[in-house]
Amino acid sequence: MIFAIDRTQWRSQNVFIISLIEQKRAIPVYWILLPKRGCSNLGEQKKLIRPLLRLFKGYRILLLGDREFHSIKLAHWLHSKGIEFVLHQKQGTYIRQENESYQRLQSLG
Repeated sequence: MIFAIDRTQWRSQNVFIISLIEQKRAIPVYWILLPKRGCSNLGEQKKLIRPLLRLFKGYRILLLGDREFHSIKLAHWLHSKGIEFVLHQKQGTYIRQENESYQRLQSLG
């Protein structure tokens, strides 16, 4: 099952949402209102994702996220929970593939 996480400032509300991706559509399955403006933090991200783990226990999950969700700590936590993920990275990010040296993401094409 493919899910996407996103956060948006809508009027005075900071809406943090997780949606099921089905046939090119995003169907909201869970959301929280953040009591602040701006980006979410790791604790808030875990708070949003944990109910997904309970609701879809036993399913293979792929989570998509934009650059707000690029943190290494989030990636490690998702991996520890058995969640596959694709998190958008800034082109200036350095990555290291197994048995290779660090490379700037932009240089990989």
